[in-house]
Amino acid sequence: MNNNTANLSRVHHIQCGFVLIASLLMLLLLTIMSLAMGKTFELQEMMSGNQREKIRAFESAETALNFAESWLNLPVNLTNTGITCTAVTTTPVICNNALTSPATLPWSMGVSYAPANMTISSTGGAGTYSNNPMFYIQYLGLGLGSNCAPVTTPCVPMYQITALGFGGDSRSVAVLQSIYGFF
Repeated sequence: MNNNTANLSRVHHIQCGFVLIASLLMLLLLTIMSLAMGKTFELQEMMSGNQREKIRAFESAETALNFAESWLNLPVNLTNTGITCTAVTTTPVICNNALTSPATLPWSMGVSYAPANMTISSTGGAGTYSNNPMFYIQYLGLGLGSNCAPVTTPCVPMYQITALGFGGDSRSVAVLQSIYGFF
């Protein structure tokens, strides 16, 4: 065997070892990248699910707020100054006392509103809500605050409506408020 053949044989063995090591390193790198992408996709799925529940809670609260505003427009409510509210009811009422703390759940007083096409399930799930939305109507007095002194500006009843809505679980909550008056 000549010297050139021996050198080629030695180079061939060295190259085969290098290709194996390079292939394993590439496989390791691809595995790490795949795991990182999987975690990223999982995080994005969780964020989009939370966003969906946030929107559903907002829409639920908005439904209660819209119902309360339309209920206030009934002619019988135009001069209603309210009663002292102390409990949760299913019959709409106007209260003359303030809601203690709208951010503290569950509310101890207010109106539990059950929209016709809303499915309530305490276990959650697709297309369901964890609780009925609620609203609280507080009579604020006449005018904008207590300023209705000019004779040309009529004093109008003013109300604060606070609405509470839930998403698919009891942790996704939205609270909305509006000031409503008859002008």
